[in-house]
Amino acid sequence: EGMKTDYLMKHGHSDFSVRSSSVRALAVRCGCDTRHEEAVIRYSDIICREFVSAGIMQDSMRLRELLLYAARLHDIGAFISYERHNVFSYTIIRNSYLAGFDNSELEWMALLTRFHHGSFPNAGSRFLLEMDKRSVPDFLRYAMILKIADILDRGRDGAVDEIRAELLNGTVNLTITTYSDLSMVEWKLSSIAKDFENAFGLRLNVEYLRV
Repeated sequence: EGMKTDYLMKHGHSDFSVRSSSVRALAVRCGCDTRHEEAVIRYSDIICREFVSAGIMQDSMRLRELLLYAARLHDIGAFISYERHNVFSYTIIRNSYLAGFDNSELEWMALLTRFHHGSFPNAGSRFLLEMDKRSVPDFLRYAMILKIADILDRGRDGAVDEIRAELLNGTVNLTITTYSDLSMVEWKLSSIAKDFENAFGLRLNVEYLRV
């Protein structure tokens, strides 16, 4: 973490340590499951990089950074109520005044956490009406990545060892390597196939390799 912070600060990201520290502090105060949040952060980062490498989406260091912060905070509302924890996560982030973030960044992260669980929005969702229309497609893609990452750690055991993505004939082939049974993950990912297609304009096919 220290080396990453030094690198970013040397390359013009002087607010990185402030942003990272404020996000971590909020996660601790809300009693987040550290093991789960670290798994979701790791999976989000891998999926994002794989999608960029495969030509599925364009890279944005700024949006990827916000995605990873949202991944750390996605479950902070669970201490209030797990049933609607995504809604409470949104409310907490939106009203947190996290140091180092401007208002639009807080809204972006809050909305990412809002849709990691439960129903997924389309481009015309009432929740996205205040967002710049040019930003909505990017938002839906990053929100879907967080949703997939959270599903991959459904067992909260960090069982996914490797994630690979390939784009072929309008289909994103996602290969998940695991040392555990992912039956529930398989079912859940199949249930969001239509949402994935709406977000990326591509079909989703997932294969599982057990090691």
